[in-house]
Amino acid sequence: MLISGAYGNVGSCLMAGFPDTWRITGIDAKPGNDPRVLVGNIKEMKLTGLLAADFDVAIHLAADPDEAHGFANCSIPIS
Repeated sequence: MLISGAYGNVGSCLMAGFPDTWRITGIDAKPGNDPRVLVGNIKEMKLTGLLAADFDVAIHLAADPDEAHGFANCSIPIS
């Protein structure tokens, strides 16, 4: 399972809540001290050595903390 935004409010709860027997990998833009979490940008995940195909489940919680960033600036079309 991949959890993006692993050090955010919801992501950190999920990282702590799943059993140790599960293979959990987190990705976050800021560094922390959990060895399961890689530092990186989800938009450039391949730079971490990870591929989306490596995971059966992805929980995408990464966000842009810039208050000026809105849906109009989003690179993914929202309909």
